[in-house]
Amino acid sequence: MLNKIYFFLVLLLSLNSIKGEIIIQKKDSNYGKNKDEKKVLILNNKNSGPKISVEKNKLHKKTNSLEEYNLIVIKEAVKRICYEHEMNHKLIESMIEVESNFNPYAISYKGAKGLMQLMPQTAKAYDVKNIFNIYENLEAGIKYFKYLFSKYNQNARLALAAYNAGPTAVNRYNSIPPYRETQNYVKKILRLFKKRGGSISELNSNLIVFKDDEGVIITNQILKD
Repeated sequence: MLNKIYFFLVLLLSLNSIKGEIIIQKKDSNYGKNKDEKKVLILNNKNSGPKISVEKNKLHKKTNSLEEYNLIVIKEAVKRICYEHEMNHKLIESMIEVESNFNPYAISYKGAKGLMQLMPQTAKAYDVKNIFNIYENLEAGIKYFKYLFSKYNQNARLALAAYNAGPTAVNRYNSIPPYRETQNYVKKILRLFKKRGGSISELNSNLIVFKDDEGVIITNQILKD
């Protein structure tokens, strides 16, 4: 009996310590395979920016597994951040699938981490405090890709290649570098993007040019869809 009381006291203290955070659980490094070992996945806390909202019907939707629930939350975050930065969420989702397979704790042998596999220097450049925080990782990764997308004149293939191999390599060859990893990376993402109903023409069409008090502005409305 005393053991049960002690357990509930510890549980209450633990819940109080995470007040202000949205949490879900996650499997270990064999994400989606090991059903016994679990960790806490921090989606957002009171110091890490706006809270990620999930529509009520999706939040309470019955799911077959913890991974399915995680995926719903992550995709809602992707859509929100992409909307804020006028990027195509289908393309970003395709990138995440190739980069980390939607595992927020993925770490590559090169040291890239999180959903969008940020390298330490990239995370630092975008002021990421917790690289495994879903919101921070997505925000930085999407901002960085948007920068590359703009740098290469909305050429998705070159922007993807630069995200994988770095802008220096793309600039050196003035095309997708002749690296098997990078070439396969671009092909996989575009294939997944197509399966999600996207097309390359969407990414660089419907450009609207207009002037305002601050000068000339070029925007791509299709990216908001």
